[in-house]
Amino acid sequence: ITSYMIKQKIKSKGSKDVDNTENCAICLHKQSEIITDCNHQFCEECINNWHMLKENCPYCRKNNIDFFEINRD
Repeated sequence: ITSYMIKQKIKSKGSKDVDNTENCAICLHKQSEIITDCNHQFCEECINNWHMLKENCPYCRKNNIDFFEINRD
């Protein structure tokens, strides 16, 4: 084994009401489940995979972002 990564899920700071739920900004086909404090939406699988490699927003590159679960009506 040449490299080893521990999969760690993002930690949500709670939930957030969202008027318009969009498709994930990474894969573009799954409905978003997570929104960042910079208001970008992602499916849980994509944002977990991204956050294992980098700790910024994959859309705007903002550092030190918080994650929230999207509330659905």
